[in-house]
Amino acid sequence: MTPRALLQHLSRVADRGSVRVGSPTRTEHIVTALTFGALIAAAGYTRVVNETPLPPLAWIVMASCVTVATRTRVPKASVLASAAIDLTYIVITALSLTQAGEPLYASKFGPAPIATIMTTAALAYRAQHMVTWTLAGTAAIAVGGATAIVATPEYAGEAILFCNMILFAAVPGSIAMTRAEKRRANLRERADLEHRAAIAERLRIARELHDTLAHNLTLVNAQASVAEYLLELDPQRAAKALQQISHHSSEALADVRSTVGLLRYGDATSAPHDDPTTPPTPSLAMLDSLVDTHRGIGARIDCSVEGTRPAEVPSLVDATGYRIIQECLTNASKHAPGAPVRVSIRWHPDEVRVHVANRLSREEGSPTTGSRQGLLGMEERVRALKGTLAAGRVENSFSVEATLPIAPTRKVEL
Repeated sequence: MTPRALLQHLSRVADRGSVRVGSPTRTEHIVTALTFGALIAAAGYTRVVNETPLPPLAWIVMASCVTVATRTRVPKASVLASAAIDLTYIVITALSLTQAGEPLYASKFGPAPIATIMTTAALAYRAQHMVTWTLAGTAAIAVGGATAIVATPEYAGEAILFCNMILFAAVPGSIAMTRAEKRRANLRERADLEHRAAIAERLRIARELHDTLAHNLTLVNAQASVAEYLLELDPQRAAKALQQISHHSSEALADVRSTVGLLRYGDATSAPHDDPTTPPTPSLAMLDSLVDTHRGIGARIDCSVEGTRPAEVPSLVDATGYRIIQECLTNASKHAPGAPVRVSIRWHPDEVRVHVANRLSREEGSPTTGSRQGLLGMEERVRALKGTLAAGRVENSFSVEATLPIAPTRKVEL
């Protein structure tokens, strides 16, 4: 690879990634002033030791001050420019001292490589690692290599000092950039988690709306059909059906208010106890009331409970079991009204099994031909508890069986 091709390659590598630029801070202004002082002091020491003509040395110091002053606005250019200035100064000094027959060692080169060290340190705080170490390595090789070539043989090893000083200057900034990248990664991860949590919350609200509204509106529709049929045949029973419509529509409105409460407080546990929008927590203990409600619209339900309910049942397991039965009864009322439904609950020490099966009417067919929102909601609830769900047609019946573990699990959203 030719030197020109090497320089082009290094330039392409250095351009990769972003470099943060901007006005210097107050601390950086102080560092700049101290660096100016160090450059002037080093130049004065060199003037005394080497008796180098002052005008070239003054120009070198002024050029180095410019690169230090612009290190926050053009970091990459400042590093390359300061390395070129130091390299030029080393060559000029070497030629001058060689003609005078004086030995060449590190202290003879005065201001070099102060500017390169400071610009490299500034770049490390602003650039990605690839950019920083590419330019720092280039500057270290250029300045250190030139020193090793022109120095007196017994002092050539001091060139390693220049290389190490330039490279070590990039270490603090690189560490700071690594920490900053970790902080940014943590912020991105936190934002991603918050986004996922927001999506999970919307799904939770959607499930609650579907489960509660679909249930009550199905009951309202069934009672409306009964009332229309009995309006002339049996006005008293029709009036009772209309009362049931009023009752279930009020429950539907209450469920909407409860869902608004979920949106306001995040969950039921964080809402004030006296807040009327606080949603009630469903439970398998409310099963009798749920079954009686559906029996009131003509559903034929056979309900059985086997086993002993454990002393402590997680509220999420209790609520999920209730919602599954509620959704199954709602689907049965829509897709197979009047068909017999069998509900069974089996309690075990470490799990509860909920099974609901209903005969399918020939006209309606399988509930899976609908929107499947109810089944999707059941699957999500059961999956959140790490349980199992089996739903499908078995001969002329539609069966849903869920196994919910009772063992303590991590907190999940309902």
